[in-house]
Amino acid sequence: MVWSKVLTVQKYLLAALVLRLLIAPFTYHDDVVTNYWWGKFALDFPLRGYYDWLNFGGYVTPDQPPLYVLYYRLIRQCYLFIYQYLWWLNTHIPAFPSNFMQWYFDHGNQILQKVPSILADLGLIIILFKKFPQIINQKIFFIFVLFFPPLFYNSAVWGGNDIILNLLGLASLYFLYRKQIVLSFLFITLCLLFKTSWLIFLPLYLVMIIKAKPKLSSLLISILLSFFLVFIFSFAFAPVFSYSWLFNLYLTKILPGAMPQLTANAFNFWALLYGLTPRLDDVVVFLSFNYRQISMLVSIFLTLLISINLYRNYNLNQLLLSLVNITLVCFMFMTRMHERYTFPLLIPLLVLSILAPKFKKYLYLLTFTHILNVYHWWWVPHIPVLINVLSQVYVVRLVSLLNLIILLFLLRIQFFHVSKS
Repeated sequence: MVWSKVLTVQKYLLAALVLRLLIAPFTYHDDVVTNYWWGKFALDFPLRGYYDWLNFGGYVTPDQPPLYVLYYRLIRQCYLFIYQYLWWLNTHIPAFPSNFMQWYFDHGNQILQKVPSILADLGLIIILFKKFPQIINQKIFFIFVLFFPPLFYNSAVWGGNDIILNLLGLASLYFLYRKQIVLSFLFITLCLLFKTSWLIFLPLYLVMIIKAKPKLSSLLISILLSFFLVFIFSFAFAPVFSYSWLFNLYLTKILPGAMPQLTANAFNFWALLYGLTPRLDDVVVFLSFNYRQISMLVSIFLTLLISINLYRNYNLNQLLLSLVNITLVCFMFMTRMHERYTFPLLIPLLVLSILAPKFKKYLYLLTFTHILNVYHWWWVPHIPVLINVLSQVYVVRLVSLLNLIILLFLLRIQFFHVSKS
């Protein structure tokens, strides 16, 4: 790459960073407020009993794993560290705007939550440019990647942490694909201690371990490392730590989620059938099976088929496509899905589109449906015409149908048109 082109890329990267930081202070989702309270309570009270008897009053009881809570506890500590220096400026420098202190008191902690995600956004993009320099020669695609809407919207506008979770998960798969077993176990353990979303990929992970054929010593070291990490990040929360306590925590408080509905604002198969009207998913509909059980059976069955297909046709393209399809299968057919849950497929699909340009059309379509879904019910920025359109039930069903059609096309490619790599 010539020096002038390097400078051009650096200017675009700086512009992307500045734009994200300029937008960040203006708004954030209610989830950010929830994370604020979880982090504050984790710092103000002892961690022991955090999940068991700490009373959160009118605030949402935590349903995320220990590392997630510790992450927002650390952000709270950063907020307080900055606060003391801002307060010194406020009391010693007459020209310092005191109204800024009130803003920082009300919103500073929440806005700080965005900073790691914004930096992770740019970090991912830099990695992509280094690994795939051909992107830079495709101006439109280069700009699309640089300002990739789901990354931009999730970190700088919404205030989400999806990029951090997915970087941990993708790092684990990257190292496993390169047969670096210990590093892979390190990152997958951190990933599952942060959030449980990546549990759906464990069948793929098993396929990759089988294909990697690790030495027994490496496998044992990796497993011991995982148990050690689990202990380090979890023992402080337990009244009396045991792995059975942690297993029960995941099973009863984390995995069920907070909204036992057919769809929690996800444009999926259930939205296609019933719209987004809240419906409980424990209603028995066939023999003794309820919606939740049926959704799990369908998702597990299709996930196993995809995993078997990957085992038989193991290469990088198939691995990326398997990540995309499993994410979309679970999003489309599992109950309790939220609007952001197509996020994990977008980065693998972005990389797949670089390796095999025929997938670009699916990337653009799923980016479009993802943004529409995330925008729905939050309505930021406020665009009355778009709000009116997306509030129509037939539009919700139409976008849900589009997601289903895309899934069928991608499954057809995976099972009947094996991609070489």
